Order: sequence, then C-alpha cells, then structure tokens
Amino acid sequence: MIIKRNSVGVYLQLFIGLYAGVLLTFCSFYIHLSETGSRYAFPSASYFGVVANAYMTHSLLLSSGYFGWADLW
Repeated sequence: MIIKRNSVGVYLQLFIGLYAGVLLTFCSFYIHLSETGSRYAFPSASYFGVVANAYMTHSLLLSSGYFGWADLW
C-alpha cells in the first residue's frame, strides 16, 4: 500500500495567506502619497489576514507539529 499526499498542496495551505499579506503590503507602496488612510489600511488589514491564516494553519496541523512520511513525499 502506497500512501502519498500532495506536498505542494500542504505548502500552499500553510503559506498562501502569508504571501497574500506580503503582496497587499507591497501594493500599499503604489498608492499616492496624499491618500494616507489607504496607505495605512492595506498593511494593517494584511497583518490581520496573516494572523487569521496562522490560526487556521495551526488548526490544520497535527497536535505533534511534525510532518509524517506522507507529507514529506
């Protein structure tokens, strides 16, 4: 019996929120300087999104915190 899990899917589930938050933060640099409210709102919203993703990711991981053989291959 061969047990195999798509490791790319696990990787994306763990880090897609982080990458989206970083992308939103970098987008705030392209907003015009006179719109300070938007320039501060983008990074703060992305921070809360990353924290929410961290909570969701923590609930997906096993209680041991280690990956098994199926996750590694």
